Amino acid sequence: MLTFSVNTGVARACAVALRNKSRPAVKNETSGRRTPIVVLTTLLGLASVAAAQTYPTRPITMMVPQNVGGTNDIVGRIVAQKLGEMLGGSVVVENRPGAGGNIGTAQAAKAPRDGYS
Repeated sequence: MLTFSVNTGVARACAVALRNKSRPAVKNETSGRRTPIVVLTTLLGLASVAAAQTYPTRPITMMVPQNVGGTNDIVGRIVAQKLGEMLGGSVVVENRPGAGGNIGTAQAAKAPRDGYS
């Protein structure tokens, strides 16, 4: 997913190149016609690299800083189920109640920033 957000600048540059037709065509000039093709080919290549990366490769942990069976837990489990269906992986809901949610929030803040917690 991050690959697509990084490549939006390339997509915008491609769109600008395709819209820029104010230059008069020179009889033997071919580089102007090749530019959109080269840009589109590059975009397709980057998209295939992005598609080759599979996420998630391991279960995702979702922290809920409230008690089991409460409204937040129920909503968290529904979100985790739908997220797992969308990503094609499993999402584990981990409840960390206590101190008005501070224990679970601190645990989530200390979790590694790897996209799996």
